[in-house]
Amino acid sequence: MPLSSNQAAALSSVPIKSPQDAPWRWLSEGAKVYAAHPVLSAGYGLLFVLIGYGLAGLLFTIHLVSVLPMAIACFALAGPIMAAGLYSVAQAHEKGRKGTAYDMLFPSAKSPTQIAYLGVIILVAVLFWIATAAALFAAFHATGLSSVPEFLAFSLTTPRGLTMIAVGTLVGAILAFGLFAVSAFSIPLLMDRELDFATAIAASVNVVRENTTIMLLWAWVIALCIGLGTASFFLGFVYLFPVLGYATWAAYRDMFPSSS
Repeated sequence: MPLSSNQAAALSSVPIKSPQDAPWRWLSEGAKVYAAHPVLSAGYGLLFVLIGYGLAGLLFTIHLVSVLPMAIACFALAGPIMAAGLYSVAQAHEKGRKGTAYDMLFPSAKSPTQIAYLGVIILVAVLFWIATAAALFAAFHATGLSSVPEFLAFSLTTPRGLTMIAVGTLVGAILAFGLFAVSAFSIPLLMDRELDFATAIAASVNVVRENTTIMLLWAWVIALCIGLGTASFFLGFVYLFPVLGYATWAAYRDMFPSSS
């Protein structure tokens, strides 16, 4: 049965005994689930690595390599939706059964339609970020840079480039954390419970607000993992992306009481 309005309003975070080390505990849990499903997890991570290579190759081909950082940011923003299959495997693991490829590719959810609605919201947010980044490139006259050396030289050695990096980082951080607050727990909630997307978003934002310090640390950990994965020419995502997905499910279980 769907939650009543009173039950939905009662959704709140569960106190965490050791908030300072919780993100590392979540990562540890994520690593354990990965170790229990190594082939399945690596295959899922590899799929997104190949998508990353395809996107990067396309940008190089059409001489738009300067927007590659923006494309990586979009991947990060859309990550919660793409990790739905990982949440499904983590859910199976916590129930004591082995996750399967079917779980990963066709994740079951108690509120699938609401997840689709939330996916549209995330897509709109990503498109807004793309438009914002394009406007910044245009404002700082960076749109004509077609090669990596040109883009790096402009970004790191000219006043306009350094200003663009500073402004873009600030604007991007604000937008990214806002979307992080919206999606941090809303998708696991919709997979695990019969909720509408607005209630799930409100609950996710509430948890982030009530646990600001720990969630800022968790956001930093995610950003660090994305940076490491990118620095490894995406190969690190074979491991990091699944672990982050499993760890997000562990964080959800920490922050919200079981629905069972």
